[in-house]
Amino acid sequence: MAIRVIDGDQLAPEYLKLLEYAVNGDLNEAGIALFRKLHAQVMAGTYVRPWLQGVEHLTRDHDGFVYWKGHHVEHWDGDLPYSEKGRVGR
Repeated sequence: MAIRVIDGDQLAPEYLKLLEYAVNGDLNEAGIALFRKLHAQVMAGTYVRPWLQGVEHLTRDHDGFVYWKGHHVEHWDGDLPYSEKGRVGR
C-alpha cells in the first residue's frame, strides 16, 4: 500500500540514511540513481515502505520497534535486522 510521505518518519531507515547522504552531497552515481528513484516514487505517491528482511508485513521504525501488520511485536537495536545474521530461516 502506497503511503504519502510527509516527513522522514514514513521512510524506511535505509532510505532516511540515503536522504542524509544526498543532503550532505555524499552520494556516488549509484546512490544518486537510487535517490532519484526514491524521489520519483515519493512525488508520485507510489512509495511503499519495504518489508523488513523481505518478510511480508514485517516493518521496523526508526526507534527499533518491529511491527507485524502494524502491531508492535519486538524491539531490535543496531543493524542486526538488516544483516544476514539477523535473517531467520534462510
